[in-house]
Amino acid sequence: MTAANEVDSTRKERCGEVLSDSARDFKRGTRETRPMSAPDPNRVVIDDCAYEVKSAGTQRYAVFDEFGAAAGYFSIRGLTVVPDDFGVATHPVLRIGRVWQQQNGDGIAAERKACWMVARTESVVGPLAELQNRALARVSWLKTEGLAKLAYASYEAETSTLTITAVFATKQRLEASEAKPPPENCGPLEGATARIAALLQDA
Repeated sequence: MTAANEVDSTRKERCGEVLSDSARDFKRGTRETRPMSAPDPNRVVIDDCAYEVKSAGTQRYAVFDEFGAAAGYFSIRGLTVVPDDFGVATHPVLRIGRVWQQQNGDGIAAERKACWMVARTESVVGPLAELQNRALARVSWLKTEGLAKLAYASYEAETSTLTITAVFATKQRLEASEAKPPPENCGPLEGATARIAALLQDA
C-alpha cells in the first residue's frame, strides 16, 4: 500500500468513526443541538439590504444602513409612521419604518409610552388655613428656583387634603431640585406623602 493510500484509508476510518458517533447520538437522543436565535426585531431587511433601527427618544427612531451610515429618522404617531429622510439610503425611511413597525407587533403603535417629563406630588391632611401660606410659598420656590416647569397647589375639602404638584422636564431636573436646599418655609410640607410618576405622552 502506498503512502497516499494509507492516508486515504485513515481519513475514511476517521470519517466513519465520526459518522458512527453521530448516528449513535441521534438514536440515543443525546445529540446536542444549538437553539435557533430569535430574529432581531430592530434589524430590517428589504431586497437584501439590511438596516438597523435604534431608539432616538420617545416614539422616535434612527435608521442606519449596514455600513453604519445614518439614513434618517422616523416617528410613530398613533398608527402612522412619520419619516425624516436624509435621502441617502437605497430604500425610503418611510418603508423601513413601516417594516419595523410590522416586525414589532401592533402593540408598538398602540402603546402610549412615558415621556421624559416627571411629576412629583406631595399631599398632607390638615386645615386649609394652616397649610395655605406654606403651600403657596413652596409652589413659588419650585417655579422660580426649584427647576420645575410647572407647580401648583390644590385642596380637597372633603378629605381636607392639600396637594402640591410639580412637573419637571426630566428626572435629572427633579433629582437636582430635591438636592437643592430650599429656604426656610419652602421645603416639603411636614408629614406629607410624596409620589413621583412619569407623564404619559399624548397621542
